[in-house]
Amino acid sequence: MQTRTKLGVENSIPCNPRCNRLRVRLLTQHIMKYVFIDKKVGFTNKEVCLLRNGFCFRRIAFNDIESVSIERGRAINNWFLVLSMGILASSAASIILFLLFKNLIMPTSPRSANFIGYMLMGVVFLLGLGGFAIRESTKKVPVMKLFGVSTKTTLPIPKLEMRLNELKQFLILRGVKVK
Repeated sequence: MQTRTKLGVENSIPCNPRCNRLRVRLLTQHIMKYVFIDKKVGFTNKEVCLLRNGFCFRRIAFNDIESVSIERGRAINNWFLVLSMGILASSAASIILFLLFKNLIMPTSPRSANFIGYMLMGVVFLLGLGGFAIRESTKKVPVMKLFGVSTKTTLPIPKLEMRLNELKQFLILRGVKVK
């Protein structure tokens, strides 16, 4: 049976609104096969699946993994770039705030009230953006490093933080050396 899909791919999840039950059943069957699952990685009994949007795009068999290291690390790869952008946004907000207070003390034109309102919106936006970037760049989460024959894959696993001991035991039972 061929079905119409969103991407034009056959044998995928149907896009017909009347098939919601089928869509939910297919999605839950897809997720249920993992023993441990996080946003970017899922573990089955045979392999490690690297995930994108909940779907496996690359599989690594436990036989191909030499060792696994689980430690605390940065949640994002380019953390220094994000941190510098956050500091830059916060600095720009402080400069604009200084100019705003300078204009409050000695107004230069009758339209200063409009200027102050627009500048306050910009300051709030820049402070929010800068604060979010600084918080995300300094956040440390559990990170799993998979060492293969010729590859090293680093995956953040924040949802599995409470189950790290179970994950280590699971990997040891599958013959993977855990550091």
